[in-house]
Amino acid sequence: MSHDNNIGDADAFLVIDVQKGFCPGGALPIPGGDAILTRINALIDEATRAGALVVAASDWRPANHMSFTDQGGPWPRHCVRNETAPRSVAI
Repeated sequence: MSHDNNIGDADAFLVIDVQKGFCPGGALPIPGGDAILTRINALIDEATRAGALVVAASDWRPANHMSFTDQGGPWPRHCVRNETAPRSVAI
């Protein structure tokens, strides 16, 4: 896949909070949440070839996070540190 994004070695490409837990089949799925993965991976490849800095960050939660339903919060248990598959955008 070839794109002209004008990515250079002075640029940074940031991937923020792309996790299996938010994709179909995850604990807190977003419909079509995995549809962006092909494009993100292509941009990572492009940025890497251009010499740009590539940074991926995940917002993991502790097992007893207050936002989980079993702690009185509104969300199911999701994206818990050390309970998910190794972090990789190519999921």
